[in-house]
Amino acid sequence: MEAHINTDQSHTDHDASCTTATLRAQVRRTGKLIEVLADVNATKDCVTDWFACSSLLSRTCDRLISPGGYQLARITVNDAAVEGGHLAEASAGDQDVHPVDVDESESERSTVVSLEVGDARYGSLAVRSCADDGLSSNECALLSQIAIGLAQALDHVSAESTPTLHSIRVEERLFEECFEGVSVGMMFLRGHNEPVLVNRAFADFLGYDQTWFDGMSPVDAIRQITHPEDREKEMLLLHQLMERKQSSYTFEKRFVRANKSIAFGLQTTTFFFDPHGTFRFGVASIQDITEFRDMRLELRSAYEGAIEGLVAALESRDPYTVGHQDRVAQLACAIAARLELTESQTAGLRVASTLHDIGKIAIPAEILTKPYGMTDAEFTLVQDHPRVAHEILKGIRFPWPVADIVLQHHERMDGSGYPKGLRGDAILLEARIIAVADTVEALASHRPYRPAMTIEQALGYVDEKRGELYDERVVDACMAAFEDGFVFQEAAPFPDGRRRLV
Repeated sequence: MEAHINTDQSHTDHDASCTTATLRAQVRRTGKLIEVLADVNATKDCVTDWFACSSLLSRTCDRLISPGGYQLARITVNDAAVEGGHLAEASAGDQDVHPVDVDESESERSTVVSLEVGDARYGSLAVRSCADDGLSSNECALLSQIAIGLAQALDHVSAESTPTLHSIRVEERLFEECFEGVSVGMMFLRGHNEPVLVNRAFADFLGYDQTWFDGMSPVDAIRQITHPEDREKEMLLLHQLMERKQSSYTFEKRFVRANKSIAFGLQTTTFFFDPHGTFRFGVASIQDITEFRDMRLELRSAYEGAIEGLVAALESRDPYTVGHQDRVAQLACAIAARLELTESQTAGLRVASTLHDIGKIAIPAEILTKPYGMTDAEFTLVQDHPRVAHEILKGIRFPWPVADIVLQHHERMDGSGYPKGLRGDAILLEARIIAVADTVEALASHRPYRPAMTIEQALGYVDEKRGELYDERVVDACMAAFEDGFVFQEAAPFPDGRRRLV
């Protein structure tokens, strides 16, 4: 019954995660298109020959299919527009898939945009998305603007055509309509002392009139609209962009609205430089994720409660191990910090640690609390608990390999563990971490069949078995954690009295 509750909840959690992942992907692709558009607009007027034009078209395709972008990008130029056969096509990505060769069910994943200026049509730009969510209206609008810029580059090198004041004004008007029309909030940074420029979606997101930003410098704007606890982080990230240590960054940021309420946005910021390394401009795109974040927090609380219910059910049958899984999770996360695991890895490790002994729920209580040695049959039953836990957890759609980690937490480096006798790196790192944390906590705790060891004795045991039973790096990290003052803590309670996952 408990496992069924967890499974149902996790499906809902998975749906929300998919929605958030789709939103993130769309924001990333929109940000990439803004970058490509900025590059095309900055380069098109500098194109003076077909060689430079070919380079621009090839670079545009390459950037469109770079990580986080599209499956395929292809620019086809009409034969009549090609000078001496210098250029016919530029493409990048999966060449076996043509954007127009798709069935009706996949048509939303592809688009073909004409490269034209006035009455002159030079060819087409075609892209295909690798995401199931398809191309958003914002993406299509930005692709149209990119196509216009490429057409103007082709027009610029054409023997029969030169840029006109009319075409420039048309371009500016179309770009302004695109900037104002997209639903993603956008801010342009034109220099340290230059006023920022924001679109309507950005101002609406924060509850301000667009004129409120008139004359405001980037530093003043960031100070006014950013939550105090996020200002330092953003200033550091902006400094890294200016130092060209990275080209862009994305993070969930807290914004202060006009009414002083807090909103959450997924922000991507990119800086652009000229060939000499001089800053030209920056662009930030912001998507409102307040609703999705609130949903995520509610779902997290629900699944934590379900996990806590499983743990409580186990501990009600074995009072001697009350709090054991919580304490193992504490030490496992302390080890993870010293091994510099990612935030996501640590989150998965925390859940797996909290559930690592859940398979013991299938072992009779009289065996779990037995104050003397087990028979061979009883010990075999106890050794089956990782497999039972795997059966319970494998149907839950965690964003981490929780079931496999739990299955392997009794495997040992020399292959002497169970249930599969895995060796060395065949054992997941998270499982190797739990193996050390589980051993230290168990040895330092009282059991019916033996007294507790001191922490020093428990650490001495895993140190003695380093390389044989336990991963040497994990043992070193465990020793370092205690040397730095780690101590086991009681898990902090929920407001309703339940213990909170560490």
